Amino acid sequence: MSPRPRRHTDEAGPDDGDPVAEPPLLDAELLRQLERLRFRTLTAIVGGLVGEREGRAAAARHEFAEYRPYVPGDELRRIDWNVYRRLHQLVVKVGIEDARLSVALLVDTSRSMRVGSPSALRAAQRLAAILAAIALLRGDRVDVHALGDGHAQPLVGLDGPRQLALLQDELERLPRSVGTGLADALTQYTGRGAQTDVAILLSDAHVPREDLERSLRLLASAGRAAGLVHVVAADEVTILPLGPVELRDAESGRVIEATVDEAVAAAYAERFAAFADGVRDLCSANGVGYVRAPSDESPLDLLLAHAAEAAISVA
Repeated sequence: MSPRPRRHTDEAGPDDGDPVAEPPLLDAELLRQLERLRFRTLTAIVGGLVGEREGRAAAARHEFAEYRPYVPGDELRRIDWNVYRRLHQLVVKVGIEDARLSVALLVDTSRSMRVGSPSALRAAQRLAAILAAIALLRGDRVDVHALGDGHAQPLVGLDGPRQLALLQDELERLPRSVGTGLADALTQYTGRGAQTDVAILLSDAHVPREDLERSLRLLASAGRAAGLVHVVAADEVTILPLGPVELRDAESGRVIEATVDEAVAAAYAERFAAFADGVRDLCSANGVGYVRAPSDESPLDLLLAHAAEAAISVA
């Protein structure tokens, strides 16, 4: 993987100004869309992020794990009529993949995540909010952690859709880190010994290759399944406009003055594409699911499309 391109042309410099008012992470219409999704669609979204890391994952869908209440859209053949005759309750048998899960959302809060319009951090906040809402609607437990400056800070543990307001409040008040220290933060997180079913990291992956590889190994060890949501600021993919520019490292504040012509712009775009491909390949090599998330795309549309591309049935 080529050395990562790092740029920032925001005149605010390395010290951030006052935050700009943003629309809510989960508005009423988005919540209505999520509530209308069938249970198996919610499951497909979670499964699409982590892939089928273990060979037994496909068979696990069909193994009996537990019961849960029937919800509209469930297949009638999965209803346990013996339970209904005894208790007059509609319940369905669910496989291991459909059973109640513990989900850990690990959000990179380093300064480089605040680059772009919309920023990678805002996209990560929206994606984390939607993923948490999906998990809670599935009946899963969700824990949210902030990673930055080499530390993993637990933010909130959630267990039920009624806690969505608390989720939004915590995500809106993420700590503002300077550096990443991603591998050290994940070392601290895994060192607490809290094994989870699904561990999802939301990050721009702007760390040296060796740190990223170490981070992915730690992420893979953090849960039964793991995934990286590679958040990419929309204006990070190319350099615009052409001409004299000031390039500023988003974390160190180092400034380089340069003149960008078409050849330089093309080289940058090629280098960034190689960087993104390298992140994906490292995920694959370490058994971590991968999805690239441009900051200007609809998070829900992105997750649904990725679930479909992962060849998991979406209804």
